[in-house]
Order: sequence, then structure tokens, then C-alpha cells
Amino acid sequence: MDAPRRLSSTPAFFVLLLACVLHAAPIRADEPPCCEHCEAADEKPTDPPDGSLLRCPRAKWPVLHKRGLLSTTGSFEIAAAPLFSLGSWFGNAPTVVGGRNDLSWADGFFEAGIDVTRRAQAGAGALYGRASVIGDAAVGTNPNGETDRRSLAMEDYYLGWRSGSRIGRPGSKAFDVSVGGREFHVGRGMLLWDGGLNGGAVGDAYLAPRTAFEFTGTARLDTGRWLADAFFLVPHRLRRSGTRATLAGVNLERRLECASRLGISYIHVVDSNAASRSGLNVIDIRARGCPFRRAPGLDAAAELALQFRGNSRRALGGYGEIGHRWCRHGGRPRLSYRLAWFSGDNPRTARNEAFDALYYGGNVLDGWTQGVVLGNFVTQNTNLITHRLQFTIEASSRLNLAAIAWLNRLDRPGSYQPVAGRSPPTSSRLASEFDLLATWTPCDRFTLGAQLGVAFPQAAARQAFGGDDPWFLAALTVSYDL
Repeated sequence: MDAPRRLSSTPAFFVLLLACVLHAAPIRADEPPCCEHCEAADEKPTDPPDGSLLRCPRAKWPVLHKRGLLSTTGSFEIAAAPLFSLGSWFGNAPTVVGGRNDLSWADGFFEAGIDVTRRAQAGAGALYGRASVIGDAAVGTNPNGETDRRSLAMEDYYLGWRSGSRIGRPGSKAFDVSVGGREFHVGRGMLLWDGGLNGGAVGDAYLAPRTAFEFTGTARLDTGRWLADAFFLVPHRLRRSGTRATLAGVNLERRLECASRLGISYIHVVDSNAASRSGLNVIDIRARGCPFRRAPGLDAAAELALQFRGNSRRALGGYGEIGHRWCRHGGRPRLSYRLAWFSGDNPRTARNEAFDALYYGGNVLDGWTQGVVLGNFVTQNTNLITHRLQFTIEASSRLNLAAIAWLNRLDRPGSYQPVAGRSPPTSSRLASEFDLLATWTPCDRFTLGAQLGVAFPQAAARQAFGGDDPWFLAALTVSYDL
């Protein structure tokens, strides 16, 4: 008989932190206000998300045409990044991908879009729609062995209707329904954020400009304090693996004072050509805010996701994060620690315990790309335990700096997939990484960025990839938007 799986203390940590945030999140109006960064952290679903580069808020897009109740706005963004990789795959790229250890290449893209809004009379709501196209290209060979790729395809194409002041409070958009290809997010993107297709047969694996799902049907009720979503999603087919899926679910969130938020979601994979994913059920609980009333600069967040399918699938994933921003000091520095845990499959049992990361996304700084090097090329959010220590500071009103240290462990070394011809690792110690990031915005529409990362292999990486050298990656990004 298989030995029962050990009871890990990591999920217990998430449950404890989640309980603390749930208990302490409600803050009364007569209590000390939270730090300003907490208010800025509140998601604004009508704005584009932050990807690898900063994007212009929709409110700043130029008006192309406005007559009566009909208005048309346009958007355009162009970005490019030269990249350099030294010691790829820890110095063993010829064996891992059949390429060179030291590489240089460039990614670039443009996105052009048009938004049309037709408001109804007397606050009866508005019809809206958007169409956009992305063209991208990559020149040279990246560490995945992908060479000289380019593509041109639609990104957004959707129509929708949102209610006006006749339903809900004055000026509200209480009801919103839409259909078509567009972005859709749940929480901070641990499960649902990126439905696009980057890398592989298309370009731009690093900048990753494509985030829209191929098709969505969404209905939203937003009362201000409560947010409810019902959704149907068809992500783009992953061209490397040929994986496709169809998802449906519901999401409920409660907004509290000081940008605190509680949320619960249910996601069901209706159909997939990947046997391990088809029929999967996910229950996700999350909370964030300022849990300690007498420490307004302190913030915390936690999320826990349970995945199951009958008796054949049981997996857990989640994170806990605590941070502090010194708002009254120059540069408003912030120090935070995040522990993320995604279960791996136990090869000694018939049940599959591997966490399915679904369609996570976001950048290195505040999303779920966990490392400039490892997060882009080595790890996915499954069979992984990650410790992240992050320091950020606003050096000036237009210059932001960040330093991040990562420590990566495998939850189940025996189920980690090594390079062909090598045995699974016996150690859980995968790799460590240190990143430096800078973003400079000399004017409102022009952004320069620099990212430098170095990853050091530990026992599991040496066993799985056969390399022992540090892996350096540097990128310079430039973007301009209208």
C-alpha cells in the first residue's frame, strides 16, 4: 500500500494568514486610515493591466470622433527590447535545447485599437465595443531555441452593454455584459489572467503583449461594495503543446475600506484535449488588505486554491504575502515577503496531486512570472515552492527601482521532468535568483525599463539540466503609447 502523503505545514500557513486577513480586514471609518499604497492597489477593471511594460490608461487615449452620444477613441503602443542571455540553461544549452549558451535577440510589437461607445438617452446605459490588432516579431534565437518569428493577429474584438444611472446608484455601471475576445482577470492573476498566446510559433516570448482570451462571454454586477462575475472563457490554443480548453465559472468579491477585498471563485474546465485538465474543478478563496489597524503601513494578502476531479485529482496551491511601506519617508520604500506553494504529483500514488496553474499571468514585479530568468524560461506554477523577498522604492516621481531575491524549491522532486536522458532529481533545492529592475518614465507616454537577473543552480537543477553555471539575463525595454 502506498504511504500516505505527509501533511505539509505550507498550506496551514496560508490558511492561518488568510484567516488573519479575513478577521482583521474590515476597518471602520473612525479608525486610522491605511497607507496610500493600499488605496492605489485597488484593481480598476476598466483599465488595461500592467504587463511587461506600462500601458497608457484608457482615459488618456485620444478621441478620434465625438458627435452627440457617440464617441470613438483610438490607442496605439509600440515597444521593443534587446535581450542578452549568458550561461543559458546553467551552461548546458547545447544538451537542453540544442542551442548556444550565450545568446542575444530582440523582441518587439505594436498594438493598434479602436474603441466605440454609444450612450443611451437619460442614463439608460451604453453600448460599447473594441477591436485591436497586435503585430509582433522576434529576431535572433532565445533560450528556448525559438528563432526569427513574427505574426499579425487580432487581439481584442468584443461588443458589450453597461447600465447607467437608471440601474444602481447615479453614475454607476452596475450591470455589464460582453461577448468576444478580450482580457479577463480574477483577483491578482494566480489562476486567470493571461488567455493570450506568446512565444512558440509567434514572437515576443519575453514582452508577452498578448493577454486576451480567444473568446469570452461575461456578465458582471458591480454595486460598489459587491462585485459578481459569471464567465465563459476560451483561451488561445497553446501552439507548443497543442493544448486547448474551455472554462466556465463564477466570481464573487466584497470590497471593504482601505481597498481591502475578499473574494471566492469557482472555475470548471468544461472541456480540454489534455486529459489531466478536462473536468477539473477549482475553488479559490482570497483576501487582501491592511489587517493590523494600528499599523497602517502594513498590508497582507493570501490566496488558497483547491483543485479536484472525483477521486482522481486533488491539488492545492496558494500564497501568503506580508509587506510594509514607509509612506512618510522619501521614496516611499516598501519591503515584502511572499511564500507561494503549488503542489506536485506524488509518483507513489494513483491520484494526481499536481497543481494546474491554468492561465496565470502578470509581470515579475507584482504578478506571477516568478523571476526574470526562472519565471520566463524554467519554472511554471506547479510542483514549486517559492520564497520571494522584494524591495521597491520610488527614486523620483518618474523613476522606480526594485530588488528581488528568489529561492525556489520543488514540492515533489520525483515528479519533476528533467532533460531527456536524465533521471528526476532527488533533491528539492532547485535554484536561487536575484533580480534588479528599473522603470523610468521621462514623459507620460514614453517608458524605459531595464531588467537584470541572475539564477544560480542548486542540486535539483544540476541533476535535471546537467549544468552548474550561473545564468545571466539582461533586457532593455522601450515603449511609446498614444
